Amino acid sequence: MFGFIFGILIGLHVLISIGLIVVVLLQSGKGGGLSGVLGGGGGGNSFMGTRGAADFLGKATTWFAVLFFVSCFTLAILSGHRTEDTSNISIIKATQDEMPISPIKPLQPAPE
Repeated sequence: MFGFIFGILIGLHVLISIGLIVVVLLQSGKGGGLSGVLGGGGGGNSFMGTRGAADFLGKATTWFAVLFFVSCFTLAILSGHRTEDTSNISIIKATQDEMPISPIKPLQPAPE
């Protein structure tokens, strides 16, 4: 059950990340951003007006950023509480557990 919830949270985190990327790229900055490519320049701003689009994208960026940080924090906390699975043990640790460790023999003086 925990794995199912964790998977849903990761899926939501990916969707929030994509949404944040899209909203940030749609904002027009000094270089015009992606909004210039999608018709945001010139007559494209007449749909919501230049100020209305900026306000909406600014608020959307804020909300996506808050959701992104909350989802990051939640996933970090939940990943620390996951039960240890035997499939996650590294090969080195498994090999060390299987092999007996022999004590290091002291160096013998060279024969004369």
